[in-house]
Amino acid sequence: MYLVKSIVAALALVMVTGGVAQADEPPTLEGAVGLSNCSGSVIRLTTSEDEDPAMVLTNGHCTQQFKPKPGYASVNQPIVRDITVLDAEGNAQARAKTTKLLYATLTGTDIGLYQLDKSYDQLSSEGAKIFELAPEHPHAGQGIHLIAGHEKWKKTWACSVERFVYELREEPETQRDSLRYAPGCQTGHGTSGSPLIDPDTDQVIGVHNTGNDDGQQCTNNNPCEVDEQGNITVHHNQKYGQQTYQLYGCLAEHSEIDLSRAECALTKAVA
Repeated sequence: MYLVKSIVAALALVMVTGGVAQADEPPTLEGAVGLSNCSGSVIRLTTSEDEDPAMVLTNGHCTQQFKPKPGYASVNQPIVRDITVLDAEGNAQARAKTTKLLYATLTGTDIGLYQLDKSYDQLSSEGAKIFELAPEHPHAGQGIHLIAGHEKWKKTWACSVERFVYELREEPETQRDSLRYAPGCQTGHGTSGSPLIDPDTDQVIGVHNTGNDDGQQCTNNNPCEVDEQGNITVHHNQKYGQQTYQLYGCLAEHSEIDLSRAECALTKAVA
């Protein structure tokens, strides 16, 4: 009995002081990024250097005039956008500007990645939280924290990955191996681009991108699920995200994109 009580006490201590039990703590807005039309996050790879230009992750459909056509990607497009990194309460912690759109696509996934005019070290010195991008495929049942930085929302959700969808079709775009959320992440417009954070590791495992608004089939804002046999199902109010580990195969040193790399599996056709 004493051993059992000791184990319980030790686990309680872990929950208070840190470790994996931090997953039980509710998410805050720290690190959420506000864009004019969407949300995002500042991310780095496990191999990124402190002096490298920082990168902001969002959706391809959030990239305004460089939104890519179906089947294509937008690459290395110069653009200046204001971004705001929030603190835990949703106030501005740091500000920066984009210098270029490194990569964006809506084919196979829905990813937009910007390079900033500040380094990771500069943003960190201003107190901004920077997330590490997980290098591996997430798993079903995995907990996720979704944090939205758009001015309309500034809200957090805690839920989990219910399963993966073979094909998510939202004409004319399609994404593969999408994350379908379990109940709990009932997001809305403006939350697109929000990071999906593993509460155990604090790494970004994906990016939120869409949901079925009206119960329609395969239309804009009404994605449908397509299985490997081509069967179509519709789930009204269901929300979805996209995986992001694929960026590891396509990013080179100093926060640059290199689609010619053999391990790069993202859409390579440049519009």
